[in-house]
Amino acid sequence: MTRVKTGERVKLGVQQRKEREFQRREQEILAAALDLFRNDDWQAVTVEQIAEAAEIGKGTIYKHFPSKDAMYARLVMDYQRHAIEKLRRIDPKLDVIQRLRAIIAVTWEQNMAAQEYQRLVQYCSRDDFRSGLNEETRAELHRQDEEYFGLISEVLEEGVRRSLLPRKTPQELLFGPMAALLGARTMLWNSCMCPGELPAGSSLKELSNFILAGMLYQEWLAEEGLLDDEAMEHALAELEAVTADA
Repeated sequence: MTRVKTGERVKLGVQQRKEREFQRREQEILAAALDLFRNDDWQAVTVEQIAEAAEIGKGTIYKHFPSKDAMYARLVMDYQRHAIEKLRRIDPKLDVIQRLRAIIAVTWEQNMAAQEYQRLVQYCSRDDFRSGLNEETRAELHRQDEEYFGLISEVLEEGVRRSLLPRKTPQELLFGPMAALLGARTMLWNSCMCPGELPAGSSLKELSNFILAGMLYQEWLAEEGLLDDEAMEHALAELEAVTADA
């Protein structure tokens, strides 16, 4: 059995302590930055302001992050990592519909978590933003995007194989649900609700039912001729006529 000498043990302990301190400081910087990003002028926040909020020198920040964009990316990666972990924990033994409900719940919770994260996610999705990041960070963001979409796609593809969902690609199947999720989030954030608010906890239930109904009954709509191009053209013509009369 190889014994670690006392001097080596001390040196290892010092290194571990320094690493823990480095990680703690990094989390403090990110927390300070995120707190400042809650304001409407979040893009105007400077590294100096973040350093002041974290009660450290500006130079210390650059030991952890080469730029403010690197902080943006790190916050988004941490945020998306939590979402991926939640998706992984969905029981694969559940039926497709139950797993879809769980996916909707995870996505809803992530989207409603904090407005500052949504701002960052949207900002960091832009090609011009990502092109300015280093290769390692770009690759990690892309890997997370692929894994997140892949976990959802697996369930959608199984639903198609079992003839529960329309014979469409995951991208096509996700467009409507994502539009509904984002629209509902905007409504609640802006307090833009119909007269009489929903009871507490009802938002997710109503949204899930609406999304699943739309996904599951598209085939029936198509059979009834309600999804073909001719029906769409007729509906648009009627809308145009009503608008003209008004």
